[in-house]
Amino acid sequence: MTDARSIAELGIPEGVRDVIGRRLSRLSETCNRALAAAAVVGREFEFELLAPMTGLSEDQIVQVIEEAHANQIVVETRGRRRPRYAFAHALVRQTLYEELSLPRKQRLHLKAAQAIEAAHERNLEPHVAALANHYRMAGAAADAEKTIDYSIRAGRAAYALFAYEEAGAHWRAALELMDEQGGGDRKRRAELLWRLGDELVSGGAKAVEYMEAAALLFEELGDSETACDVHSRLGLYLSTINIAVMDMRRAMPHYKKAEVFLATQPESARHALFYIHLAAAHIGTNRNSDGLAAGKRAMEISERLDHPVLREVYWSNASVITSFLLISSGSVTEGIQLADQARRRADPIDDPVTGSTVAGVGGDNYFRLGDPLQAEEWYTQELAKPRAVRSAIRRAPLHDHLAGACIYMGELAKARAYLAEANAEIKLEGFPFSLHEVRFLFFEGQWELADKRLTVLAERTRTSGNRQQEFWGVLELARLHRFMGDSPKSRAFVQTALEISVDGGNILQELIARSSLAALAADAGDALQALPHLQRCREITGAGENWLGLASAVERAEAVVAAAQGEYAAADVHLEKAVAIYQRYCRPWDEADILQFWGRALLAAGEHARAIEKFDAAIEIYRSHGAGTRFIEYVIADRMRAQGSTSTGGEVQTSSPDSVNSNGPAVTHQLEAAPTRVPTSNDRIHNKSGVDNVFRREGDIWTITYAGQTLRLRDFKGLSYIASLLEHPGEEFHATSMVTGVDSANDTGDSEARAELGAMTREQLAERNLRAGASEDAGEMIDAQAKAAYGRRLERLREELEEAQELGNTERIAKAEDEIEALSKELSRGIGRGGRHRRAGSTSERARLSVTSAIKVAIERVAQKHSRLAAHLSASIRTGTHCCYRPNPQSNADWHF
Repeated sequence: MTDARSIAELGIPEGVRDVIGRRLSRLSETCNRALAAAAVVGREFEFELLAPMTGLSEDQIVQVIEEAHANQIVVETRGRRRPRYAFAHALVRQTLYEELSLPRKQRLHLKAAQAIEAAHERNLEPHVAALANHYRMAGAAADAEKTIDYSIRAGRAAYALFAYEEAGAHWRAALELMDEQGGGDRKRRAELLWRLGDELVSGGAKAVEYMEAAALLFEELGDSETACDVHSRLGLYLSTINIAVMDMRRAMPHYKKAEVFLATQPESARHALFYIHLAAAHIGTNRNSDGLAAGKRAMEISERLDHPVLREVYWSNASVITSFLLISSGSVTEGIQLADQARRRADPIDDPVTGSTVAGVGGDNYFRLGDPLQAEEWYTQELAKPRAVRSAIRRAPLHDHLAGACIYMGELAKARAYLAEANAEIKLEGFPFSLHEVRFLFFEGQWELADKRLTVLAERTRTSGNRQQEFWGVLELARLHRFMGDSPKSRAFVQTALEISVDGGNILQELIARSSLAALAADAGDALQALPHLQRCREITGAGENWLGLASAVERAEAVVAAAQGEYAAADVHLEKAVAIYQRYCRPWDEADILQFWGRALLAAGEHARAIEKFDAAIEIYRSHGAGTRFIEYVIADRMRAQGSTSTGGEVQTSSPDSVNSNGPAVTHQLEAAPTRVPTSNDRIHNKSGVDNVFRREGDIWTITYAGQTLRLRDFKGLSYIASLLEHPGEEFHATSMVTGVDSANDTGDSEARAELGAMTREQLAERNLRAGASEDAGEMIDAQAKAAYGRRLERLREELEEAQELGNTERIAKAEDEIEALSKELSRGIGRGGRHRRAGSTSERARLSVTSAIKVAIERVAQKHSRLAAHLSASIRTGTHCCYRPNPQSNADWHF
């Protein structure tokens, strides 16, 4: 039955109410009386319930139904054996219900409950939800014990159908009634609290509150067995970040209480579950050996269980947790194989807890090993399963982890969407933001905000005893401060991370921390201090395990140490290997970072042209993946120095201490000396603070002022393109419009603009209301490989849509339909009527190349006079088919023309 209160809360517009009122006024008084009783039952109602609720005879009820049906107030619905009817519109039912006084509603609800009991006395279970609602709506007139009983039974029925929110609503209502009755039966209350403490029913601290109250009651009742179960579950809740506020110090006493009881009992499923929980807790405490012992014992006990379902559920959970601990201990191959077995055995189990645990831990194995592509596959495969749809609290961490994988793969837009989904599903209590949300801020360039949030997270994980999360938090702080130019602080954070890893016997974390320390020490000019860390990394990786993407961290450390010792050829070899690993495992940010270091090493070795090539490659990666402008700015500063090293006229000056690169990462000590020049008198005249930024053409001369320094340059086309973009910050311009716009403004009738227009396709000319000339094209707009990929994806999406429609999952239906529509539009862009392939005009490509080249040349000329301005323009202007000027909000980017 639909809750009458939820219907009433919607409200009815006065005009609609008047129309419904006029329709009802045409009915007889008896008909209105019977319909009011039917409105209390619900949108649908059984014929035989109305007579006992109204006191009318069956013949009178027949006449009432016929009258209402003739006036289209009710319609007949299908019933197996009993005639059933429904209101033709929910607003009719709502109007009738709202016109009843509260005492009248309560009496009718009580009569409805009694009528249902009488009509279905042989089988009440399918009707317990309706009975619970009616008895609760009857208020004080209802029998309290019966109301509590039906509410508990209704909750059990809803839980069995995976309707966890509905189950929680029934059980909380029962608990409130018990409180009103002075607490009620203590055993029933303890069992109810135990049910409410289920993570699928109550989230966060509330679940812990229910469970702690249940544990106390079971202990007072002398039920040590159930108390053991509650303590075991409490330990899990308090040591798992996605269920409650993690607090390892509160968790461990619960595990100890459970273990004391279990030591006196013969081996059972209860023992298996306990050791699963304990192994999971030791992931948080970072006690690897203790966790492995518990995990392996849980697996052994699980395999000996007689119950087939419990055997598969418990073994799958135990083995995937053990796989995590094995990989942490350095047994990578064994850990990956065990996780794969857990996945296969968990796949047919219709349990969202087991499914999300296996997928989450299994995906995290690959994420920690530097393989975000495999991690993404584990998360997405589980999220696509029907069992994942049923539990928001289990979907949320998977969406959060999926966002983390996308961040590392450079897919920030997808990451933003997944983070939004995670936050919409459930917000972790005590953790207003996740570590992945902070990582997202970092790559957006919001370093100060990321620093504040990481500091908060690090403190919370430290005080909660979550050493696993503390490690990753301080490691993120180390990376952030390296990019912000604070190398000592970065090294201090990595040293903390190393201490955490060594203390817990976590080899994987030790490999990450030592390779970072080796690179940081060598980068600061202390190769001797770096060597012991590097040697330990060699020992770990030399043990025969495949460390997947993590091998890149060691190659990077080897390269930095080699460069610090002046062994540039050896550094080159290690850098090539590191880049190859980053590319294989789809980690563009790390690739860009190592390319920048490679450029510095080449610059130190005197290979200026190759250095610029590496810097350009790093800049392109940052730009193409949407990184914050601060990343681009500090690479450009290195590029400017590389250009300055090759300039013949000594015209390039280095950035001042407060330049855009002041927050860049620490530079290898060999590279810190950069060519400089003595400022001229002209520089001193124009280098005044407080001067507005100017970009103005006067005849054939451009006067440009930025950051208090003025320069004058002869006119050339690239400066006009830049001026157009500066004049409209944030707006995108198609390259063809820039070509034609600039040439038109310069009145170059027979220039490049005319050539471009003459080469446009008919479609492109028609879009601009121009007459078509000779056609030419640059091939199909979408190639055969892309079309095939689109077709495969559309087929999968249609299958997902059908499955979602069968399940009635409106969220998945909408998501699938949206993606189908987007892919269909993309295909229609490249396929015309009759399936003919549309051809792409070459004009756009020529315009893109023309504008990009002109702007690049212009910035290079600016760099010879004003390196800070060149760095700002390079970081803020994006060229391509669409060009745009997007300055850093913190920069002084107001221009006068």
